[in-house]
Amino acid sequence: MKQTTTYQGRLCNKCGTNERYVKENRCVKCRSEWKKTEIAKNITKRYQQSSKGKAYRKQYQQTTKRKEYLEKWNKSEHGKKSRRYEHVKRTYNLTAEQYDALLNTQSQRCPICQILLERPYVDHNHVCCPNENSCGQCVRGLLCFTCNRLLANCKDNPEILKRAISYLQKEGPLSSFIPNTPLAPLSTKKPNISSSTAEA
Repeated sequence: MKQTTTYQGRLCNKCGTNERYVKENRCVKCRSEWKKTEIAKNITKRYQQSSKGKAYRKQYQQTTKRKEYLEKWNKSEHGKKSRRYEHVKRTYNLTAEQYDALLNTQSQRCPICQILLERPYVDHNHVCCPNENSCGQCVRGLLCFTCNRLLANCKDNPEILKRAISYLQKEGPLSSFIPNTPLAPLSTKKPNISSSTAEA
């Protein structure tokens, strides 16, 4: 009986054929080898996607060992930075390199109040992207929490900020702005609701 030297195996990543040599485990056409590491990766991937693998992963997430590890990871400096990069990528479509480059161009300071940014907040143009998520092209910079809320409360309207500047530049007491108009004392009496409704 003649011994076969080839067999029908997995498809080759380079040429796409599935015929391989038995001894060498190489592709017959391009001679590329199917490495054991690739076999192990595919077996692990298939197991993770199976119902048994998903059930084991869900059960492992509830163990005390996994919870303690995640708690230590979240408190570590590397874990905080990693979670920050994931949030920026998911919400503002910025990579870690783009985020660090933007922070370095600002010398790690808020461009409005010039304080050192301990936890930067990404500011983007809400005309382009009105929701919290951004396309990445309308990102304007990194701000501190106070300045970021300032722009949000002003609804990104420069006219409101100009009026606020002119208001802060005024000097003197309130009576100087409203001449010959004394301030009326606040009334402590409660209105009579029953009499007003009866007349109506």
